[in-house]
Amino acid sequence: MKKENIYRSPVIYYEIEEDNNSYHLDVYIEGHKNSPLKNLHCKLSDFTNDIERIHCFARNLSENAALPVHIPELAEEFLSF
Repeated sequence: MKKENIYRSPVIYYEIEEDNNSYHLDVYIEGHKNSPLKNLHCKLSDFTNDIERIHCFARNLSENAALPVHIPELAEEFLSF
């Protein structure tokens, strides 16, 4: 997987990855990238194939310091627009 970009709020990382023209988003609290706990880490696989759309979503998340536990709900809402 190729890393595209990392957005961040003070201790939360919003990491965009690209794999075969599909973009994934990895959201985690600093130091907990591989945690199985939903309040510390969330991965959205195959979120979109539109690079602009995932960057917009990641920027919005980082500007609002969205926690990993809220990412699935926020993603569903974002994709519904």
